[in-house]
Amino acid sequence: MQSDYYLVAGIVIGGFAIASLVSAWTDGRVPRGGVLLVLVSGGLIALAIMSSPMGYRLNDVPGAFIRVVGEILN
Repeated sequence: MQSDYYLVAGIVIGGFAIASLVSAWTDGRVPRGGVLLVLVSGGLIALAIMSSPMGYRLNDVPGAFIRVVGEILN
């Protein structure tokens, strides 16, 4: 279950990273924050894959989101 948290956090942070990178690109700035978020996101996703006993497939991701949201709401 802990690896599900890492995976979901990594994907959510990755979404913020994409938004930050696009914002910096359109403003003509250096995307330092976006690059940092990409590194954190990649690290969390890699940690989730390594700490999960069976790893993750692409069709396991929605189930991980549901388990994490369900755990937070209960």
